[in-house]
Parts: sequence; structure tokens; C-alpha cells
Amino acid sequence: MLTAADFEPIVSAVPSFHPKWKELIETFDGRTEVGVEFSFEMTEHLVSRAAVGDYRDFVLLFAALEVPLSDPTTEIHDSLTMGFLEDLIHSCERKHINLERIADCIIGPRLRDEWNWAFNYTHAGKKPYLDDPIKG
Repeated sequence: MLTAADFEPIVSAVPSFHPKWKELIETFDGRTEVGVEFSFEMTEHLVSRAAVGDYRDFVLLFAALEVPLSDPTTEIHDSLTMGFLEDLIHSCERKHINLERIADCIIGPRLRDEWNWAFNYTHAGKKPYLDDPIKG
């Protein structure tokens, strides 16, 4: 089972989110898994930033995701892909945030692969936004 400590290196990469995370962890009651809470809160944070045209936190977060996404056999990998990335894609679409703009923030190969997978999964075979694995 994942703990808050598993997400700390990721959260630390996004200073503007850290106060919200600290508050969440201090009041965390364990009724849901910490990965679910991370996914919900980080998604809300990023989408609210994107809604006003601020994508800096995407760049910071996406760079930090390369390491935990490097091993597809871990629980955190599953939480970040089948949880967070899928939630982020759906939430951005609901709020009419351009996914191509989000994808432009991806600089690492692991996240690029996982983003494509999550997008294709959530869109059941529709054409992905990221055809070129280098350019995006």
C-alpha cells in the first residue's frame, strides 16, 4: 500500500502544490487510498492553473514523474498511470483545457509513453495527440 512518503518526491517538485498536500496529509483519515487523494488534488491543482494559462507546474511535475514511471511493476506506477494520468486527461477535457498544450510540457520519454497509453486508453483507439515520440 502506498503512503504519503511515496508521493513526497513528486509533490516536492511542485512547490505551489506543497501547502495543499501538507494540509491534506495532516487531515488524512485513511478512508481512501493516498494515491486517490494525490490524483484528485494534484489534478485539481493543475487544471486550475491551466485554466488561467499557467502551465509551469505541469513541466515541474512531469519531469518528476520520470523516475517513478521507470518501473512498470510498481504500485506507484499503477497509481500514476491508471489513476492520475487518466484523471488528468478527463478533467482537462471536461474543463476544455487543450491536451496538446499539456503534452507540450512533457520532456521525458517515460511520461511521453505513459501519456500516449493513457490517452489511447481513455479514448478507445482514437488518434493520439502525440504521434511523434520526440516532438510530441
